[in-house]
Amino acid sequence: MEWPEWSDKFIASIHNSPISDSEKMMHLKSHVSGKAKAAIQGMGFQGGLYIAAWQTLEKKFGQPHIVVSSQLTKIKNFPSIRIHDSAAILEFGVIVS
Repeated sequence: MEWPEWSDKFIASIHNSPISDSEKMMHLKSHVSGKAKAAIQGMGFQGGLYIAAWQTLEKKFGQPHIVVSSQLTKIKNFPSIRIHDSAAILEFGVIVS
């Protein structure tokens, strides 16, 4: 669910910058974690694999239907809100928005 915002920041700060693909790969591998890190783990730090690594992440995490599905699941699984529980209402509002 964090992919759209994270990828926009990465594109603006690293992907489109005039540095070598080896440096981009170093930044990419140092800024991912969890499933994203596992997806590109075997690619090493070779610049020649930077585009392949980026495309792997886009394919795995950048699909709009995956992001929407994850968001809907999060909304569906939100615990019931008790009456007058303003903190829970605000938290749910953040998720929905």
